[in-house]
Amino acid sequence: SGLKADFIMTQSGNSATGEYALNTEGRMRLNINGIIFISDPIQGLFWRVHVASGIALQSRLPTTTSGETEFRGESSWPDDLPRPQLNRPTVDPQQAAEDLGARTINGLACSGQLWQIRLPYGAFSNDSAIELQTELWTSDAFGIKVPILAIIRKGTEEVNRRELRNVRSSKFAADFFQPDPAYTIREQGG
Repeated sequence: SGLKADFIMTQSGNSATGEYALNTEGRMRLNINGIIFISDPIQGLFWRVHVASGIALQSRLPTTTSGETEFRGESSWPDDLPRPQLNRPTVDPQQAAEDLGARTINGLACSGQLWQIRLPYGAFSNDSAIELQTELWTSDAFGIKVPILAIIRKGTEEVNRRELRNVRSSKFAADFFQPDPAYTIREQGG
C-alpha cells in the first residue's frame, strides 16, 4: 500500500505534469513527459525508463557511509529531472536549516523546513558565491513522510517548484515499482 498523486513541476519557466507514487517501503515511481523514474531503495536500484524507445537505464542508488541507500521516503523524490550524475561541488556547501512550523497544503497537514544554502566561490566552478533557499513541506497523513511542496529560490527568483496534488491512498501490484519486462534494460554507470 502507499499513495498516488498528481505531480506538477515548474523549472526555468517550463511546466510539466505527471503522476507520482510512493509505497510504504520507500519505493517511488514518477511518470512525467514520456519518461518513468523508478527508485527502489530495497534493491538499491534506480531506473529511467524511456517509454517511446522501450529502454530502461538502470543504475545503483548512491549509498551512505553505512552502506544504506540515500533515498527513502521524502528523499526518493529525484533531485533533478534527470538527476545529474557528475555535477557535485568541489567544496562542501554551507547550510543552515530553519523550522517553518505547520501549514495545510493541498488539503494535507504539513510541516516545513527552510534551508539557506551558500555555495562558495568555485564550488561548481562558479565565479561568485551562490545563495539558494530550499523550502520543503512534508506530510505523513498517509503514514509515509512525503514531500507535498518543494520550492528552490535563487535570491527572490523561484527557479524550481515541485508539488503533489490530489494525494490519495493506493494499493500497488507487486511489479508496479519495476520496469515493464518488455523494456530493454541497460546498465548505466553512476
